[in-house]
Amino acid sequence: MERTIKYFSKKIFPVAIALSILVLTGELIAHLIGEILWFQEVGYAKTFLERLLWQLGLFGLTSALSLGFLLFNLRLASRWGWRIAKETPDR
Repeated sequence: MERTIKYFSKKIFPVAIALSILVLTGELIAHLIGEILWFQEVGYAKTFLERLLWQLGLFGLTSALSLGFLLFNLRLASRWGWRIAKETPDR
């Protein structure tokens, strides 16, 4: 049983994750190409690309702010965490 789990965790799991990422990325690219072609056909390609760029920009800005907030809190936690734990009396 242990050998099966070890084989799964070292061989099959990374391959399954890689295939999942590949399939999802391929689906995203196919969907995006389809949307671009459709919006070009109806004459709204510029509007679609502008909306897409705004969405990507806002996603990037929000991600950067969230990452900064997280890293700042992790830094504070690492600086103050042990001091607070040491001051707490043992039960």
